[in-house]
Amino acid sequence: MYPEGIADAAARFQETGLQGSHYACPGCGPVTAMRMILDVLGPNSIVFVPPGCGAIYISPGHATVTIPALNCVYASVFGQAAGYAYADRMLGGDRQVLVWGGDGAFFDIGLEGLSFVANQNYDIIALCNDNQGYQNTGHHSTTGTPRQSRTRSTPGGKPEQQKELMEILVAHRIPYAATISAAFPEDLKAKVARAASTRGFAFLHLLAPCINWGYEGPLGIKLARLSVLCRLHPLYEVVEGSYRLTLNPPARPVQEYTLLQRRFEGADAQLLQEETDARWRRLMTRCEEAAP
Repeated sequence: MYPEGIADAAARFQETGLQGSHYACPGCGPVTAMRMILDVLGPNSIVFVPPGCGAIYISPGHATVTIPALNCVYASVFGQAAGYAYADRMLGGDRQVLVWGGDGAFFDIGLEGLSFVANQNYDIIALCNDNQGYQNTGHHSTTGTPRQSRTRSTPGGKPEQQKELMEILVAHRIPYAATISAAFPEDLKAKVARAASTRGFAFLHLLAPCINWGYEGPLGIKLARLSVLCRLHPLYEVVEGSYRLTLNPPARPVQEYTLLQRRFEGADAQLLQEETDARWRRLMTRCEEAAP
């Protein structure tokens, strides 16, 4: 028998869309977010998963989600999800269709398919589980890897700035786009619910701490929080092209975030701070332009 109060908590845990026997690494940031996201979307959902970390903890060989899940290839995952959603709507269905992919699926290899379904405004949620690299292969650089971040393919630090994926998707004039963080569950759940209620294409950008960044496992959620508080991953949404900041915390130095990760050893802290400040100012300008 569980002690008083524990039985109810255990029952709620069993109702979640993600079970506890997943194969994610200890300290993996995304699984906390996935638990909350699937709870919001509910059982009438289906998830399409391209290659990457998600294909490990959402796997046909070891099913850890209680909703239907399909593992796909980079080139077809968005087309498969869009085709399923289109057929489902034609048959009178209302199943929520989610694509859960990483940097390869969104920033690089799968970008063409992502662009097509966004432009066609298919009724799906595309969620980028952004761990800023090809982490499933052991931490290699992508166009989503931050400047000066050390990876196995950029051992001296990545020289280029990261791609602005949110701006690319917003330029497709999609109905809804938002950034989310597992460290801010109320904000995350509200945005997932709004994405689910959106008629057409919705994009969610989740910054997902990964232990390949070089931090101790228990620090995953702290890093997710610091990425927001240091304004590296600001929380905002774009509704029909109109920007709105959903959290505006006092600025904290970028070094509070970078010093906890070995991937930023030797990085130019001043340059990272200046680039972060410049991106924040551009975001504030867009939000002010959209204000009534």
